[in-house]
Amino acid sequence: MSWRREPEWLDRPKVNAQLLSNGMADSSNIFDLLLQVLGSGAADSWTVRHWRDIGESSRVYPGGADGVAALTHKDLALALAAAQHAGIDVPVTELAARA
Repeated sequence: MSWRREPEWLDRPKVNAQLLSNGMADSSNIFDLLLQVLGSGAADSWTVRHWRDIGESSRVYPGGADGVAALTHKDLALALAAAQHAGIDVPVTELAARA
């Protein structure tokens, strides 16, 4: 399986946080419907259920969306270090840390 590489300029967490903070993602019912669908199936997660809270946090967090993205990357680095120390292979987390 080949992985399609995203353009270097595309920082998905930052883009998503920016869309939410600017209200662009809420400009139609599509976003609300998407959250409802994701939250009601196998894709349900804490993140899906609290997506609006996460977006609101990025508005008030020091550094805004960039600060939230930096914090996320720091947390991923800590998780990767702990996994490496324990000898656990976490390929999906490694991919997420590269984004």
